[in-house]
Amino acid sequence: MFVSLFDEADGEYIDLVNHTTGRWLRRAKVTQRFIALKDKLARFLQTKPRAFPELEDSSWNDNLFFLCDITST
Repeated sequence: MFVSLFDEADGEYIDLVNHTTGRWLRRAKVTQRFIALKDKLARFLQTKPRAFPELEDSSWNDNLFFLCDITST
């Protein structure tokens, strides 16, 4: 709808909507990939001196999974 609105108004920012949609799709993919690799990442990060307790926190994980759900298409 926005593209047709910009077409009618001879707008110069027609690709703005497509760019924004593309950014959200990329964010969804990153979140999905992070979740898919979360166990491997947690094991890898256990070998590092800095701790990441968020990976084991159920509330944080619930929020992460919710974010993945709302950003996926």
